[in-house]
Amino acid sequence: MTPAHPLKRPDRKLRDDRLFTIATEDAYAAKQYLEALPTRRVAVVVLPTDTAENRSSPKHLLERARKAIAEATKAKTRLPDDQAWLVLDTDHWVEANHVQGFANTLSEARKAGICVAVSNPCFEAWLYLHCDELPSDISGCGDLIQRLKAKLGGYNKTRIDASRFLPGVAAAVRRAAATPRDGWPQTPGSQVVHLVRELGAHEPV
Repeated sequence: MTPAHPLKRPDRKLRDDRLFTIATEDAYAAKQYLEALPTRRVAVVVLPTDTAENRSSPKHLLERARKAIAEATKAKTRLPDDQAWLVLDTDHWVEANHVQGFANTLSEARKAGICVAVSNPCFEAWLYLHCDELPSDISGCGDLIQRLKAKLGGYNKTRIDASRFLPGVAAAVRRAAATPRDGWPQTPGSQVVHLVRELGAHEPV
């Protein structure tokens, strides 16, 4: 299994590069997309869910982020401008038997200084925004993925072609500009816009 915080300060191009540690619920698409984003003076470490361990709950994401922060702090490689993020989906976490735990985890993360980017219903909402406005009648992640496939002429979440999305990053940011940072999107939408803004990936590099 990949170490929780494999990037050390000397590995950065410049000593004051900002480090973004991002724990993702998604095991494939989010990691591939985030690592492909063009950034300047930013180092990104993505901690995806290990499919063998199936530790994808919001609580597990928070544990991974906290572990990474603790390890970087102990190693004295963490700087004040570094950020930690959780990238997760509403999906079934907002159903009646999960929603309180979901809300509590988001609140706990934010109180700990860990940023949160929730997509409704899943990360593909953010990808869809690169192509068009999100339909308001999406019935769930499966429906959204089918619509994304139709829009792109194909889509495989385990092996995405990030180059198909990169030209649309600035457009996605514009389309999602009004997405609140608190809570989570109550209709189809994505708070990943705020992470992409922090990374500066929507600006010319």
